Amino acid sequence: MRIVLRIIALSLAVLTTMMFASCGKQGGGSANSSKQSTSKQSGSKAASSKAASESASQADSSSETASKQVISVEPFTMPADGFGLQQVTYYNNRSAVQTARREGNYVYISGGNALKKYDYSDPLSPKLVKQVELFSASKKMNLNSMVINGDYIYMGCRRYQANIPNPYTTNGLIIIVKKSDLSIVTSAKMTFPNGSTTEYGAEAGEGHVNWDANDVKVGTDIEEQQGTFKYSKGVCEVNFKVSHFLMYKNMLIVNMQMRGWCIFTIDEKDPTHLTLTDTYFWGEVPIVEHQGGDVYEHNGKIYYVAAGFGDGISFYDITDPTNIKQELRYNFWNASHFDSEAKGKVHTFSLTVDYPYVYATLGPAASVVYNKPSADYDNRIMGVLTIDIANLKKPKYNISKIADADRCEFNETGDPQPTRIVRFGDYLLLNSSDKGVAVFKINDKANPTYMKTVKINDGKDIAALEKFSDDEVFIGEHSSPNKYYIYKVRTK
Repeated sequence: MRIVLRIIALSLAVLTTMMFASCGKQGGGSANSSKQSTSKQSGSKAASSKAASESASQADSSSETASKQVISVEPFTMPADGFGLQQVTYYNNRSAVQTARREGNYVYISGGNALKKYDYSDPLSPKLVKQVELFSASKKMNLNSMVINGDYIYMGCRRYQANIPNPYTTNGLIIIVKKSDLSIVTSAKMTFPNGSTTEYGAEAGEGHVNWDANDVKVGTDIEEQQGTFKYSKGVCEVNFKVSHFLMYKNMLIVNMQMRGWCIFTIDEKDPTHLTLTDTYFWGEVPIVEHQGGDVYEHNGKIYYVAAGFGDGISFYDITDPTNIKQELRYNFWNASHFDSEAKGKVHTFSLTVDYPYVYATLGPAASVVYNKPSADYDNRIMGVLTIDIANLKKPKYNISKIADADRCEFNETGDPQPTRIVRFGDYLLLNSSDKGVAVFKINDKANPTYMKTVKINDGKDIAALEKFSDDEVFIGEHSSPNKYYIYKVRTK
């Protein structure tokens, strides 16, 4: 047994060495030399297409610098409660990875301005196949969304610099790359409802976009709701932030944070051809912030459920992607939805649907966490919101809380957690900053039960949490030194 454990530990050390040598920079995007990393961290404008090409070339070479780091992995013992996370490995990274996807024997990891592809046919010894920088680091953006469609990957990113003075300044990108070599697709096409124009405007208030650019009115409120798509060579520059991607059938759903969300339909014969079909936005005050979401089908209709941060959860009929219809706005400020304990004091960042139930993260509103010490802070809610939507006109809700003793402290470098939720069979996993990963059991689908919080190694701020495969979860820190973990989900 000892010999087996030593062999595993040695193999994991090799894995750590390779991933440590190849991963870096903001959100997992890295250059391959410390000189390049320093340049990007300082926001240098020296990054160029030539530098990106050199970086990709270096990433393809086999002369990676070996790390002297040694890791130890504890033997796994199934907990008495029947749920455990078995650590596969971890690796250090110079900054935070935003998203990761595994498809067969390949793994794609993105963040910052870089996308990486690993050969994962031997999980204990993955090999870096390709690394590319998809845009200049001077844009101050993070790749934070990724969906894979056949031979292509659709990437989304948002600007991380606050207080953008000009509403027409690029705040985000939508990028199409080839899955084989991670090159940007130069033949991609993007069409818009009124032909050649790439600009839209809208009246203030909830509703749909007015696609006729000639009708755009001048004024602060209207200008704030205008958007610009500037398309060139497979990259669509937008003046809104891309906060979340979701692909369902031939629809690419793009959450645009403060500017609502939109649907691009994907041409089945040419997946690089996207058509912007409809946009649903909020122009009221406060503006509804769209983050994560999920899709479900019922009675022949397709519905999109959007997590609206502090303003609740919205349900949309997207059966016809050219005519989005809102069916329900579950407003967190509405007394009929929440009592005084939670009304206006919580936010939701991501969710998952198992019809007729919606499971969403519940974290304290920023106004609560910044107001400490106070009664609201002492009673802050962290856990899972379950909404029963069997009758969409009369939804029922239930709040399942993380035990008070296990609640994480507020991390002032990010949103109050939990902000990520994934489901593995009858279990829900949520990120919980310095505490680790909170686990709920769905023994009663309408009422998930809090089980425990699993400590993730020495993690200080668990932020990234994604379903890596049917039985693996990808977990990442958001504070230095950034560590990233792959755990197998074990259940009796």
